[in-house]
Amino acid sequence: MVKTIEITNEAKRIANLGIGVDQDGAYGTQCVDLINYSSVKFFGKAIWGNAIDLLNSAAALGYKVEYNEVGNLDSKPRAGAVFVMDTTNIYGHSYGHTGIVIEDSDGYTMKTIEQNVDGNADALYVGGPARYMERNFDGIVGWFYFPVDDNEVVEENSDLISLPEVRTYTVGVEKLNIRNAPSLDAEIVGTYEQGEEFDYMAFCNANGYEWLSYISNSGVRRYVASMDLETFETHGTWRKK
Repeated sequence: MVKTIEITNEAKRIANLGIGVDQDGAYGTQCVDLINYSSVKFFGKAIWGNAIDLLNSAAALGYKVEYNEVGNLDSKPRAGAVFVMDTTNIYGHSYGHTGIVIEDSDGYTMKTIEQNVDGNADALYVGGPARYMERNFDGIVGWFYFPVDDNEVVEENSDLISLPEVRTYTVGVEKLNIRNAPSLDAEIVGTYEQGEEFDYMAFCNANGYEWLSYISNSGVRRYVASMDLETFETHGTWRKK
C-alpha cells in the first residue's frame, strides 16, 4: 500500500529538481497537473477538472474530502492532503488553485508544494515548476486525501517496509555505495555508477537517510541510500518495473 511519505517525497523530489509535471499535456505545468500526476502514479486514477473542481472530482473517485471550517483550528489538513483554493477574489480568475500539504498544519498556515506560483504573465498557458510554499487559509475551500495506508508508520530507524511491486531505481549521482546495513558506517560491498539501475522491493528510514533494499544474488540483504532526509536531496529516480 502507498504511504503518505511516498507521495510527499515524490513532490519534494520534483520541487528539489526545480521542474514541474505536465500530466495532461495541455497548458504546460499547471497546479492541477501535480495532483493528477500523483493520483495516476500512485493509485492509477486520473482526476478531472480545474483546481476548483477537485473536491468534487476526488469525491467521485472515492477519496476522502474535508471542507474548511473557517475559524475552527481543529479544521486543518494533515501531511499528504491536497488543498483546494477559490481564487476568484485573490488572483482574479475562477480556475482555482491547488497543491500538496507536506507537513501537518497548525490551523494557521500550511507548508505545501505547488506548481505554477511564479507569477509569470503567461502562467495560465504555460504554467510553472513545483515550488515549496507556505500560505494561510485565505480562500481555502477544503482538501482531500489520497487513500494511503499509514498504519505502519515510517520513522527514523524503522524496520523495512515492503512495497507492493518491484521498482527500478536509476542512479542520478556519480556513485552510490551498496551496504550490508542502513548506515554510512556499514561495510561497502559494491557501488552503482551514475545511470546504472537496480530493482528493489523495500525501503526504510535510518541514520538520516532513506534506504532502498533488496536481496542480492548471494541471498544477502543490501541497502542503498536514496535520499538525505535532512535536505531531501535525492540520489536518483524510481519507476515501477
